[in-house]
Amino acid sequence: MSAARIIAVVGPPHSGKSVFLAALVTALKARGGKFFLHRACPDGEGMWSAESAPETVSAIRRKGGFTPGFLAFTCQAIDGLAKCFPLVLVDCGGRRSGENAEILRHCTHAVVLSSQPMETAAWAEFCQANGCAVIGRIGSSLETEESLMIFGQDVFGGHLYGLDRSGIPAGTATQISRVAGFLG
Repeated sequence: MSAARIIAVVGPPHSGKSVFLAALVTALKARGGKFFLHRACPDGEGMWSAESAPETVSAIRRKGGFTPGFLAFTCQAIDGLAKCFPLVLVDCGGRRSGENAEILRHCTHAVVLSSQPMETAAWAEFCQANGCAVIGRIGSSLETEESLMIFGQDVFGGHLYGLDRSGIPAGTATQISRVAGFLG
């Protein structure tokens, strides 16, 4: 196993995982960090979807399904990226499935991002059962609230609001930048 931290970002659908990761990538780039974001779900997401108008994303995004070839490629890619980058972020799909379990077995850590509070513990257990130490637990909502992250020595948690493709609030971006500082 390499010394890289391979951090899966997991949680139920529509929690803002891809929007969070796009903002995190931007914050990590601003810090000059060496990292890679790997999309481990055949959902048609990518940085392009974060950088495009929501109408454009809706018009051209095509969700796919896990295939044995996609899963094998993804796991091999994660292992290879860990040899080249000290930090690899893995955008996982929103289901506790056999495919995501296999992907998690190639990761070292996990961040649970959930818009469904009752799902957070189940996701954390799923990650731990597949060998990932859960280092972050983040609640998310679209309602107007204050975003706040709290950091410990090895873990963090809190709440982010407004993780929406049309743009995230400044306070949320600030908190994601703090996460980048914690990770980078």
